[in-house]
Amino acid sequence: MKTQTRVYVPVQSTELRDLAESGHLSCPRHGHVVSEQLRAEWPDSDDEELEYAVLRLAADESRSDSAPGSRRCVVVADLPAAAVVPSVDLTRVEVVEVRRSWLAALHIDVAEGAEADDDLAWFAPSELAHISGV
Repeated sequence: MKTQTRVYVPVQSTELRDLAESGHLSCPRHGHVVSEQLRAEWPDSDDEELEYAVLRLAADESRSDSAPGSRRCVVVADLPAAAVVPSVDLTRVEVVEVRRSWLAALHIDVAEGAEADDDLAWFAPSELAHISGV
């Protein structure tokens, strides 16, 4: 039985500050996962390719929810099963709780207004306090 699910959560840069200060993200909200359905749809893809695809979905949503020219931000967290509600969508889930202690990584545009096909920079959870002023 799976006890944790890795979820890619699109966020705004202001939410990074909130996460650093309060220790959690406001929820409920949605995120994206590498689902069994996605694995079945892309049988020739390995875990890294699937995770990258889900990260890009979350990054695109972060951009669409942001003010023009803002940075894309994605919080990657390993959530307990009780904090994730599956949906019928290929990758989308509802997230009922995200704690700072559950973070696995942060992905953020290096520059404001980066292009959609630019890669996001990777940051360790321990760097949250330093980058939360993005």
